[in-house]
Amino acid sequence: MKDRNSRWRWATFRPRQASARQRGWDDAEIPEANPWFDAKETQPPSRIGQGKLIEMMEERGLGTKATRHDIIQKLYDRGYVQNNPIEPSETGIAMVKAFQQYAKRIATPDMTAELEADMDKISSGEVSKDEVLELSRRMLLESYDLMAGHKEELAKTIWAGMDLDRILGPCPQCRDAGRVNEAGETNRLKIIRAKKSGKRFVGCEGYPDCDQTYGIPQRGDLIRLEEICSICGQTPRLKVFTGRRPWNLCLNDECPSMEEMRKARAEREAARAAKEAAEAAANGESPAEDGATDGAEKAPAKKTPARNSSRRRTPAKTS
Repeated sequence: MKDRNSRWRWATFRPRQASARQRGWDDAEIPEANPWFDAKETQPPSRIGQGKLIEMMEERGLGTKATRHDIIQKLYDRGYVQNNPIEPSETGIAMVKAFQQYAKRIATPDMTAELEADMDKISSGEVSKDEVLELSRRMLLESYDLMAGHKEELAKTIWAGMDLDRILGPCPQCRDAGRVNEAGETNRLKIIRAKKSGKRFVGCEGYPDCDQTYGIPQRGDLIRLEEICSICGQTPRLKVFTGRRPWNLCLNDECPSMEEMRKARAEREAARAAKEAAEAAANGESPAEDGATDGAEKAPAKKTPARNSSRRRTPAKTS
């Protein structure tokens, strides 16, 4: 026991050895690096969630308990932020940059906090409502004058951010064909809204040389999840935010990740066909393929009295 303790004391308090260069060794004579050494880089701070954001708003006097959740929801609804923990979109980043450069007062929480404090003073009777309204008008007019003087610069900065949000990733057809844009990069797919119909779809920026298009949902927010799907390696992969829980969408219909969606689509189409057949049978109609031959007159469909006139259905049109 004594010998063991003495060895422990020697290992603990032995003098520190000199480094290789302090000993006069050349670089070629220095032994290999310690295999247990792990090189790391300083990581950025983690993103904050909605709960932490509400705490920060409360500390800075922004909003009230009843309005803070609505303020954050508006950021999501307008596409300025996404996910939770919160990530700013390119549009949101461009918006902040534009206001910081051309209307700095609006880009800080001081203006909103001051208005909130003035409304609290109205409740306590320190100031009148008319005084606060006059002060608010003056602050808003000053901010408006700042924006009006740089209207074009603001618009260009914000539009640039919105364009970045619409870009999804490289076009697979142009990638295979070697077509590139002005920057020398493969033409990219982006979200486009048709001028006539107003419907949105994904198309290639290399049009008309490339006519590649993809259909996308017409409702909900679309956020780029991956520039190239990690499952099929062909097309971009998106996250779709609708009224229900968000779901992932690969633009490649043959992607294995879309197998469940293909099954669900087939089930919906089968259910729709069965419903139409049932309605036709209830109205005394026969399917078009089983109908009368050319030149023969079809028998009139039998009409049954409707139980509720407000729910009456019109007979389906047959060709």
